Amino acid sequence: MEPELICEVCGRNKAIGAACVPGVPYSALYCRECLQANSHPMDVLIANTACCGGLEHCADWWTEMVMDSLKHQNKSLDWFEAEVSKSG
Repeated sequence: MEPELICEVCGRNKAIGAACVPGVPYSALYCRECLQANSHPMDVLIANTACCGGLEHCADWWTEMVMDSLKHQNKSLDWFEAEVSKSG
């Protein structure tokens, strides 16, 4: 019997498949809820945003994706910016 795959975004729900994080050469396992919410793995969002020099230097579509992810994962923009600063 194969192990059940768990969503890499929320860490709770059964994954329905793997998909590439938009704009990043990284694939993750997603559940239906996270896919529908445009929510992505926070560690990938933090690392890529740090590479860009902060959210203010990112494309609008990236900022929207980060904001959707923060909302879905119940995290604040202040928390995200602090994590980006620690990574950069």
